[in-house]
Amino acid sequence: MSNRPTLTGIAFFLTSLACLSSLAAEDEAFRDWKHSTWRIRISLETPSLVPPAVQWTVLDEDPVPAFMARVKKSQDRIQEQLDRTDDEFQKEIVQASQMTVHWDIGFRGVTGDKVYLLTAAPGVTHS
Repeated sequence: MSNRPTLTGIAFFLTSLACLSSLAAEDEAFRDWKHSTWRIRISLETPSLVPPAVQWTVLDEDPVPAFMARVKKSQDRIQEQLDRTDDEFQKEIVQASQMTVHWDIGFRGVTGDKVYLLTAAPGVTHS
């Protein structure tokens, strides 16, 4: 009779050891997964933005460098157009229209089905 509690204890110990090694393997697999994946955390802190909402997207490549290169490449041509007129309103129209064209071309890969809306209640951080 005294052997049964000892055998039960040994069986419990071996079962516990197997569970712990399984958990350790899962932890290692989880750590490997964390290091091999790309994750994003978006935090919205907008004390002065009403309503507190931001559009966001995730892309395969950064469109900003191509956008900036396009703007830089056309700066001389835009400046020539601005120098031809003295009307400040006309200058603003030229600049705004050029930036709209650059924006549309530079970010045409950002389609509506790839844009999301992050919102938060006023005064509350939302992640």
